[in-house]
Amino acid sequence: MNKYAVYARYSTEMQNEKSLEDQIRDCQKHIDAEQGATYEIYTDRAMSGASRFRPNYQKLLSDAAEGKFQFVVAEALDRLSRDQEDLAALFKHVLFHDVTLITLSEGIINELHVGLKGTMNALFLKDLARKTRRGLEGRVRAGRSAGGKAYGYEIVKDFDHNGVPITGQMEVNQFEAQIIHRIFVQFSEGGSPRQIAKDLNKENVPGPHGKTWTDTVIRGHKKKGTGILNNERYIGRLVWNRQRFIKNPQTGKRISRLNPPEEWIIQDAPGVCIISDNLWKSVKARQEIIAETAPTQCGKNHLTGARRNKFLLSGLLKCGECGGGYTIVSQDRYGCANRKSRGTCHNSKTIKRQDIEERVLSGLQNKLLEPRALSTFIDEYVSQLRKLEKANELEQKGKRQELNKVDKRLNAILHAIEQGVVTDTTKYRMLELEAQKSELKSNLQEEFQHPKPNKEMIGLYKEKVKDLSASIYEPEIRNAAIDALRPLIDRIILKPTNLGEMKAVLLGNIAAMVALDNEKGQTLSDLSIRLSVVAGVGFEPTTFRL
Repeated sequence: MNKYAVYARYSTEMQNEKSLEDQIRDCQKHIDAEQGATYEIYTDRAMSGASRFRPNYQKLLSDAAEGKFQFVVAEALDRLSRDQEDLAALFKHVLFHDVTLITLSEGIINELHVGLKGTMNALFLKDLARKTRRGLEGRVRAGRSAGGKAYGYEIVKDFDHNGVPITGQMEVNQFEAQIIHRIFVQFSEGGSPRQIAKDLNKENVPGPHGKTWTDTVIRGHKKKGTGILNNERYIGRLVWNRQRFIKNPQTGKRISRLNPPEEWIIQDAPGVCIISDNLWKSVKARQEIIAETAPTQCGKNHLTGARRNKFLLSGLLKCGECGGGYTIVSQDRYGCANRKSRGTCHNSKTIKRQDIEERVLSGLQNKLLEPRALSTFIDEYVSQLRKLEKANELEQKGKRQELNKVDKRLNAILHAIEQGVVTDTTKYRMLELEAQKSELKSNLQEEFQHPKPNKEMIGLYKEKVKDLSASIYEPEIRNAAIDALRPLIDRIILKPTNLGEMKAVLLGNIAAMVALDNEKGQTLSDLSIRLSVVAGVGFEPTTFRL
């Protein structure tokens, strides 16, 4: 019985989740009519089809590569993807793995569907974005909010004379307005955003979205107009289209880019004014003074530059007292970020970056050299070999099929010549097919025998593990080594003891995996060993005294 995979998706939280049930039900009817069996149902909720970074969509691709089903069924092609490039990549992926793509709207998908529907979906997204922007611009020009709840305001639900909801209406929240006025006054009088945030947190004043206050929430980004001190809405001025967001095709994450000032939409809205023009100008003047005096040599703040460097444990260290992150608080020393920025944690213990890195690397080495880790390495190595052998087999199968097609075309031409049907292009076509046949034959190879785990491979693994500490201090391979090591660590919890020492608990996953390049003539010495994460493989928490 043929196995089918079902994929269903809806785009936003505003859409009805029952649409998934409807999609699945209709797809199941198709499978039942074909007397097939449903292998698994893959669903992504409230996720745009313009991005391929959807967890169950990626799982669908992975399972297709492993041959777990022969068919994929979806309601329509746009449920799978609305991006032209991603749609073409999906089609190539399933085609390579002998999986047939079927939608209830279009039937069996071929190259024509991918080209036409991909173009239509791209145009649909572009038109939708244009209409959305047009509507938002209309709101701003009418003195209403373009979206999002800004601190200091409440969204007002109202209707026009026809009963149609009026979106973007807002009114001043008087309590939050007092806090905004206080922040502006304290900053203009010399207070730092960090100290202002600590004072507000001590008084248990809730920040934006009910969270605690931080210096970055207050300071923001002057050019982008973010942060309490840069929000022009507080002086009765709405600024829209200051920046645009572009999706990074490699990560799927949106990044912001400033638009030219001439493209900004600025609208006066005196009804939402909270602070005076004089107070605003006073704050802007102090920001200018800070900008002129803060940079040191080369126009960079020394500590800011240090924080932005990529360290081995950046973002992985957690405070055992409050659960917040540990960050660089002074030159090459980690400390509790909540204590530094919010003043909400009493943990004042810091630790030198090199010290914690060396202790963590030592712990990883001990764990990776245990028999269980070595066994995991061998199992994963064998698993990777099997996947490569299967991929190699499928590739050779495709080449043999193409070779058979070329032979049939050559035989057809020879038959036509025997029947006396010869044209000016016959000779050139035969030469072209003969060259294609020769190339396919040269690419065909005997079944490639990958090296199996042996003492040499195990020795190489142990050698690489022992070199962990040295690798992150070698400039040539530092970045690659850090990228390989960071996935091994989930988090490191740092907590001071009564004796004034720092206790560290290392939590993470381990696996040893061999990265192979599927090339002819590869030998064991050509293989590069790397460490990665395999779901379900882990090690128990390890405690160090640091």
